[in-house]
Amino acid sequence: MCIRDSADAERQEEIRLLLLGINETGNAVAVSGSDGRIVYVNDGFQRMLGFGRGDAVHQELGELLAGGRPDGGTREELDRRIACREGYHKDVLVYDRCGKPLWVSVMANSVFDDRGTLVNIVDVLTDITPTKVHEVLQRRVLQLSLIHISEPTRRRGI
Repeated sequence: MCIRDSADAERQEEIRLLLLGINETGNAVAVSGSDGRIVYVNDGFQRMLGFGRGDAVHQELGELLAGGRPDGGTREELDRRIACREGYHKDVLVYDRCGKPLWVSVMANSVFDDRGTLVNIVDVLTDITPTKVHEVLQRRVLQLSLIHISEPTRRRGI
């Protein structure tokens, strides 16, 4: 076996492992071009959000995950990540292919060429819906507790 064959085999193994790591993660990964349109999604994107590569490629991430809702909050929030040169991290309410709402933590990193021109945006989305639901329930319990505590005080005229 010559050195070139060995280097090619090592490179092929590295690519195989990278693809394995990207596709087998529990997170959704989307790569967009400089125009903000998706050029690649991993298998986790389809598992989490229900959109396959054919559904997602050439779409804008914000538009795709807004679930067709006219309020624009999801789309505008995700569009902000394009302007962030140092990276973007935000919890965002999105909608899967069936319209089910999901809270995701979005980590976006911009990729630039040697001249500083934006080439790609790499987005990693983590489903944080259970955590957000827990936070909302906790907040409601606290609010109800405060109302309950203040009621006897108001009745006595204090």
